[in-house]
Amino acid sequence: MARAVLPRPARGEEEATLDGRTFADYYGRGNVGELAGYVEAKRANRLNRKNKPTEIRVWYDQTTPHQAAATVVNLDTPDALIAHATLSRNEQRGLAAGGVRRRPYKRPPI
Repeated sequence: MARAVLPRPARGEEEATLDGRTFADYYGRGNVGELAGYVEAKRANRLNRKNKPTEIRVWYDQTTPHQAAATVVNLDTPDALIAHATLSRNEQRGLAAGGVRRRPYKRPPI
C-alpha cells in the first residue's frame, strides 16, 4: 500500500501508507487515482462477516520530536476518496487542504 498523511493533519500527526507518500502528496499532485487504485485493490472481492466491504486500515503517526507514538485507524470514507479520483487534477489539488476522515477501531470518526 501507500504511505499517506492527512491533507490537514494536526500538528506533528501523520497518517501513513507504505510507499512513503502522504494523502497530501496524492491530492497535491492531483494523483488521487493512484491511491484510489490501492484502495480498490484492497477491497476487491472482499467482504466482512456482515457482508460489507472490508475496512481500509491506515497507519496514523502521532510522533513528536519528544515522543514516538503511532496507531492504526480505519479510513472512514474510502468511497469518497475513490470518487475524488474522478475529479480533474486541479479539483484534486483544491481538496489537498481538506481532511481525510479516519476512525479509530469501533469508534466515531475524527
